[in-house]
Amino acid sequence: MTLGQNIQTARKAKGMSQETLAEKIGVSRQALGKWEKDIALPGLDNLQALAAELGTGVDALLGAQAESPAAPAVTLDALRDLLAARDAEEKRRRRLWGGAAGAAFLVLAGLLAGTALQYERQIDALNQNYAAIQASYAAQQAANLLGRPLRDLGLITCHLGNGGSITAVNHGKSIDTTMGFTPLEGLMMGTRSGSIDPAILTYIMRREGISFDEMDAVLNRESGVLGVSGLSADMRDVLAAADEGDEHARLAIDMYVYRVQKAIGGFYAAMTRTDAVVMTAGIGENSAELRELIFDGLAHMGMILDRERNHVVGQIGVNRIISIDDSPIKICVVTTDEEMRIARETDNLVSQLG
Repeated sequence: MTLGQNIQTARKAKGMSQETLAEKIGVSRQALGKWEKDIALPGLDNLQALAAELGTGVDALLGAQAESPAAPAVTLDALRDLLAARDAEEKRRRRLWGGAAGAAFLVLAGLLAGTALQYERQIDALNQNYAAIQASYAAQQAANLLGRPLRDLGLITCHLGNGGSITAVNHGKSIDTTMGFTPLEGLMMGTRSGSIDPAILTYIMRREGISFDEMDAVLNRESGVLGVSGLSADMRDVLAAADEGDEHARLAIDMYVYRVQKAIGGFYAAMTRTDAVVMTAGIGENSAELRELIFDGLAHMGMILDRERNHVVGQIGVNRIISIDDSPIKICVVTTDEEMRIARETDNLVSQLG
């Protein structure tokens, strides 16, 4: 049996709930749940506390008790070495699997280097048009909110949900986006890794002996916020766990916020002007906590959040400005309605064809 299974079995034998045991040893229920699922490892102090509360030995929890009575006893130093090795392995896997990385397009771009220009143009067109659909509606809503023509504005739209992308909209036209050939590139997302050094892929594939399809599944469905936190792809769950002291949840939030800040800063540098940053989609619209974390690191660029406006309740679904009145760059929150934008674009196209 694994360490997690041993902890769970011993806890149930004692008739304890996760909440009770977690409280007794001074950790969060989420942390204990991760240990029981073998998602994370307890430190030596926590392991000793678990053994004491469960009335068993550390060696028994680790599954290190020898089957033969003649086998040597497990020493404390050996236990420390074992835990250190397992902790190092867990950290190695998190560094490899967790981050934020969209290597698919980077690998493809490398394969295309030196090939016919027509293929590069096709990829670039796909890249820009994919982002334009979701960004154009948010940009127009922000222009309406600011009371200015879209053609006169420089906007950075942030579509932050379980998926995510950031788009630079200069004078009404999308000039760049964090997405690449697929949505995998760019920001760290719920289950997508985002941008990563492509050499990591070949390293992992060789070391772990996995196929291209398996690697694709890891990047798209097992990475990002889920991969780093080890808990959930839903940022609400991760925020709650971080509030209870879960270190992996806090790391996932910090990485997510940093990636968003870096993308906004990069597009700010690329634009001829920036009048507003636009927040939209599930996280962008609804998470005042994450908006505050993001813009706390961007105030020096002139994006100054009004904390009271940011936290006003009952504003979900309402387009609004949440920056201070004299913020050089406004911060807007707008509701997303990509379906309406697609319907209008389709109607326009059909009208032209008719």
